Amino acid sequence: MVLRLFGVLPTIEGVLTNDETDPFLRPLTIVQAWSMVLYYPLDNVYWLALHEVIPMSEETRDAASRVSCQAWGLYIVLDIAAYVYNMRKLMDEQKLLKATLKHIKAQASVIALCIFYQSMQTHPSFFRADTQAPATAPRPSPTSRPRSPALTTSSAICGCARSPALPTSPSPSTGQ
Repeated sequence: MVLRLFGVLPTIEGVLTNDETDPFLRPLTIVQAWSMVLYYPLDNVYWLALHEVIPMSEETRDAASRVSCQAWGLYIVLDIAAYVYNMRKLMDEQKLLKATLKHIKAQASVIALCIFYQSMQTHPSFFRADTQAPATAPRPSPTSRPRSPALTTSSAICGCARSPALPTSPSPSTGQ
């Protein structure tokens, strides 16, 4: 009970020194602090009257209890609202972080293609079709799949040009 008697002092300090900067949370915390300023004395009056330390009628004592509980309930409702608000802000930050990570992954794949195309320009003989492939590895067939448009796009993004020494598939119309 002794601690409950002095609970109002930090609450009054909270009212006087509210340092919340968020425009939504600032009024919320002010109302919360004032609700506790109302709660603590009324709760103490109720407790003291209940234990007959101070004389008070039963109706007045119960009214003090009701109002203190309402002030406490207001504090709880506002606290839940503050938590929901903070959770939404964190979720927005998390979405932004996920989008940033997705962008970084996409750029990492593009840089990998850029390095690949650059190595084709630096070492064209390694990628030329007229060099002999190892005996254990099968040669790609002339009807192999065409290049992905994404590869062409990614080479344009990173500024690398495709090597002219790359093998090309024979055209079906010319048979070459």
